[in-house]
Amino acid sequence: MNGTTTRQASFKQLKWLRDLLIQHDYSNFPADWRDYCDFLKEAFDRCTQAGYEAGDLNNWLSIHFRDREVSQDTFKTLLPRLQSAPKSKAPAAQREYPDASLLVPAGRYAIPTEDGARNKLAFYLVNRPEEGKWAGKVFVSMLVSDNGYRLPFATQAAVLRKIAAFGAESASAAYGREIGECGVCGRTLTNDESRARGIGPVCAAKMGW
Repeated sequence: MNGTTTRQASFKQLKWLRDLLIQHDYSNFPADWRDYCDFLKEAFDRCTQAGYEAGDLNNWLSIHFRDREVSQDTFKTLLPRLQSAPKSKAPAAQREYPDASLLVPAGRYAIPTEDGARNKLAFYLVNRPEEGKWAGKVFVSMLVSDNGYRLPFATQAAVLRKIAAFGAESASAAYGREIGECGVCGRTLTNDESRARGIGPVCAAKMGW
């Protein structure tokens, strides 16, 4: 299953594989495939925590688990197995995050990635609904272009800890300076001072930054 004799799975195939591992219950797979899926799922989580995109899994594996990259043959074998597996049951409610989540307000953040990642910064959206059934919960998505991808719970918690360690204000400002939008509210920054700071004056005052 280590894919050492054939071509590696593509960026698109790896993203597809990550989604299938999250969406489907493979607990009834034969032991060897179940263990391999567990390994891949954890690898995807750690890859994302390091600031890599899911499609860059093989790059991450080549650094941390050499010779365990996902091949085209492995992908083609695993794909129909996962597609035919039952859907995972969604939890009734999101589990609670560690205390680090209290240090990360709702907003947009950029934090440095690990060496070897496709980009030097990874971008995240932290959402804290104030109304409805999810009020009081915390949700973290990885931002790729104009799309946001919800992360597995363990990965969300790890990202929150990284943002907290980097400093929410610093990570929000980094997002604003890189993207040109306020790291808090997402509005376009046109004022020179606000662009240099990465946060608009109203939001800065509101956040106490």
